[in-house]
Amino acid sequence: MGKASNRKKSLRASGLKQHSRKGQQLLPPLLASNLPLKPVDYVADILPELIWIGSAGVQLGWDEFFFNTSAVLNKIGEVLGEPGPTGLVSSFGQIEESKRSRVVEALKGLPQSAACFPESLMHALGTYPTCPMAWLIDVNRPDHIDPVIGLGYLKGVVRSIWASRGLYATRCRMVPIAQLIKADKLKFSTGVPTVDLLSKYPTGLSEGEQRLVESFTRATFLSLIAAWPLPHDWPPQFWRANWKLSVCEPITLGGDAIEERDARSIIEAISNVDSCLSGVLKELFNESELDLYGPVRDEVVFGILSRIARLFRLFTLSPANWNIDAIRLCLRSVADANITLAWLHKRNDDKLFRRFQEYGQGRSKLLKLHVQALVEEKGREDLADLLEGLEEQINSEVMEEFMPIDLAASFSGISARHMAEEAGLRDLYNFVYSPASGHLHGDWTSLTTFDLVRCGNPLHRFHHIPNFAAQGILDPRGVTVILGLFIDTIEIASSIYARPGVLDRARQCEAEFYRLVGGPPSRPEI
Repeated sequence: MGKASNRKKSLRASGLKQHSRKGQQLLPPLLASNLPLKPVDYVADILPELIWIGSAGVQLGWDEFFFNTSAVLNKIGEVLGEPGPTGLVSSFGQIEESKRSRVVEALKGLPQSAACFPESLMHALGTYPTCPMAWLIDVNRPDHIDPVIGLGYLKGVVRSIWASRGLYATRCRMVPIAQLIKADKLKFSTGVPTVDLLSKYPTGLSEGEQRLVESFTRATFLSLIAAWPLPHDWPPQFWRANWKLSVCEPITLGGDAIEERDARSIIEAISNVDSCLSGVLKELFNESELDLYGPVRDEVVFGILSRIARLFRLFTLSPANWNIDAIRLCLRSVADANITLAWLHKRNDDKLFRRFQEYGQGRSKLLKLHVQALVEEKGREDLADLLEGLEEQINSEVMEEFMPIDLAASFSGISARHMAEEAGLRDLYNFVYSPASGHLHGDWTSLTTFDLVRCGNPLHRFHHIPNFAAQGILDPRGVTVILGLFIDTIEIASSIYARPGVLDRARQCEAEFYRLVGGPPSRPEI
């Protein structure tokens, strides 16, 4: 047994076994509970409401801002003769217009207003004329509104409270909670230990007690959102206005360049192993006893081997293909071929090898029929040569009138995952085939990894923006993964033809490759 880790275990989300299957989805316990739950987007819907409180934290420091913001809110309540705003931006918009001038005059004489309504914040409020607290500009109105000053200041405020579970964002939530408690709109049951700690936060508490109060604050704030009668206009107005008010600031990440000398040595090693494995495959072909009366099985096996050898050569001999995106496209094809051959070998049924062949022939015939329809029905004479070539190719093996077209998703009639599991290749499917399929189809993870970058402007929510100049992340280590799958496929073929010596020689080719590139003497398992 290995040594126990001294690292503190972090809280993790529910594991795979805790997920429940519903149709084609795997649901975590919370979603599977069927409770009427809806996740809250802190950045989209809550952060814009905390801008005024966050600004005070930036100005006064995060240990002093609470008392100053409370003094401002209490003064407003005193002027109104009733509980005032909670400190959320939208709550200032609920003050009747007829009473706003009195509030402004009262705040002008309040010492805490200087830090709670700094001139930079006034420039920011003036940039958003529909902001619910824009009328408070008059507390400390500058000579003119300068969006550059205002937006620059807002960027700092937004950055400081960006992390939902961060200390600053958590302390911002304490202000509206305190106002609701003061207005007798929020009550807690007696005897709740955490409630007794609130008045002592932060200096009168231990570090553990502080974390407890902070967690309690976030949970309480979340439970109150639906109960607060605040309009939801401001958050979407804020974010949508920012597209025109400020520009994107792409974040560029530099990668380690591959030295030309290293590239040459890797190419030399790849060329060497390619030549070595080509010799191994020729040896396997020449030593195997092929069935010329029923050649389908042999043609499929060596066709798959030849395909992998071609893909290995195509993708690895040029450093331009060493970017992770291209490597994963190759990995998907190689893993697919490996799973297919392993599954066929596991089933050991000549009818399945024939079905593999007929499935491909039928798909070619279907393409030919589509082209034929365009030529005959749409007058696309420019496709006549293509049609003639397809007819020649298809009828060279079987007369197409005897050729069925299988419209199933695969020749096997089952999914690639089931094929992999049956062949004992579940790990290959989970860790190579499935993620590489996502890149092949351009799923969201692929786009965010290779085609989108983060905008560095916090007023744009650090959204994803296109990287039209993307060239990929070069990483020659992907070559070794493809090589490993190549060797694995040779192992399957050597088992089919009972030629264990072929696998031994393939392993020697692999070992020589690692010797040349200075890599590991043995390939780690997936």
